[in-house]
Amino acid sequence: MLRTATASNVFATVVRRGHEVAGAIFIKALGNPQTVWLYTAAPGPGMDEDGRPRWACITGTGTQSEADADAYLARRAATDPDIWIIEMEASDATPYLDGSVTTDDPPDIDPEIDRVFR
Repeated sequence: MLRTATASNVFATVVRRGHEVAGAIFIKALGNPQTVWLYTAAPGPGMDEDGRPRWACITGTGTQSEADADAYLARRAATDPDIWIIEMEASDATPYLDGSVTTDDPPDIDPEIDRVFR
């Protein structure tokens, strides 16, 4: 994912390293400070019908602020020190994700999402 983004001249970096095997991955796509999307593994099967990882945009279809996204990630890191956080300067991270993005309702992934981003 990082190589694909970098090859497309999109800055992407790991800002928090988690557990090598058990850590959940969060991708923060930053269009600008008022336009941020967060992606993580989708609930349910880990792979789609083509054998690619499944991702979900947990911030939903609306734009979110970077402050809200950072606060959510800080709370997640406080309760789960194994998480990974990848940040990229792209208004849409989907071309760089190594799988498919689901349209599942974000609160199905984490009930706190509804409180933070709605």
